[in-house]
Amino acid sequence: MQVLTYVLRQEPTQRAETLTKLLKQLEGNLSTQEQEEILTEALAAARELASAEYRAVVLPALAPKLVECYPTSKLAGEWQAILRSYSTNQRSDLLQDIKAIIPVILALGGKEAVEATFQAIQQVCRWWR
Repeated sequence: MQVLTYVLRQEPTQRAETLTKLLKQLEGNLSTQEQEEILTEALAAARELASAEYRAVVLPALAPKLVECYPTSKLAGEWQAILRSYSTNQRSDLLQDIKAIIPVILALGGKEAVEATFQAIQQVCRWWR
């Protein structure tokens, strides 16, 4: 796919945004393999994003596609990689990132996982009072 080759040369911020838009525009016209390839690249770019502002745009757009296209085992691996890469960010940024990927949490662990995530966040907040 020539477009993908061009997009991969862009800076991470622009690459993640372009790949997200590409997924939306080509929805229904891509094979599962092509969707997965673009998602993989978009996630790699998203993990490199230092700006919470850009992640707030990219992650909510990617999360539903991840749930739709990835098997649970691969989704879990991607989730771990995303959390690991964002864990060194400021707490407020991490909370925004978690909010953006609620569909992934829900797909992996159901309502219980979302509730457990919320409880863990509350517990950490109590530590810092």
